[in-house]
Amino acid sequence: MHERYSAAVEAEEAERTQPPPRQAASPPPDAAAYHAYRQRAVDEGGASAAAGITWALDEPAPPHRFRALPPPVQLAYILRRLTMAERHIHYAADYGSLRMMAQLHLGEQWLTECEALLRQLGWWNDELGERVAALRDAATRLKYDYDLD
Repeated sequence: MHERYSAAVEAEEAERTQPPPRQAASPPPDAAAYHAYRQRAVDEGGASAAAGITWALDEPAPPHRFRALPPPVQLAYILRRLTMAERHIHYAADYGSLRMMAQLHLGEQWLTECEALLRQLGWWNDELGERVAALRDAATRLKYDYDLD
C-alpha cells in the first residue's frame, strides 16, 4: 500500500510541475521538438500565464474566463482535470482514513466540473459518459467499502 501511496504522490508532483500547453502553436510531432516546445513555454513566463489560466487550479474554472480561452487550451484544461479526478478517486484509499474523503470529494468535484464544461462546449459523447460513470461508480464503491458518507 505504501508503494501505491508513493506512486500517487509522485504522479501529483509530476502533474504540478508539468506546464499546460501554450495558446499560440500546437506542439510539433517528433519528441525532441516537443520537449523543446514545452521548455520554451515554461521559459516564456510560466505555464499557467502562458496558457491564459489565471485562476487557482483547486477552484472551478470561472465560466467567463474559461470561454475566453482558445479551444486547444480548453481541451487541455479539461483533460488535465479529468486525469487528476481519476487519480484522486483511484488513489483515495491510499491516502488513509483522514484524507480519504477529502480526496474523493475533490475528485468528484473535478469530475462534475469537467462534465459540465464538456456539455457546455458540445464535446460530450457516449464514450466520455461511460468513463465518467465508471469513475463515479468507483467513488461510490470506495465510499461503501470504507463506510464514508
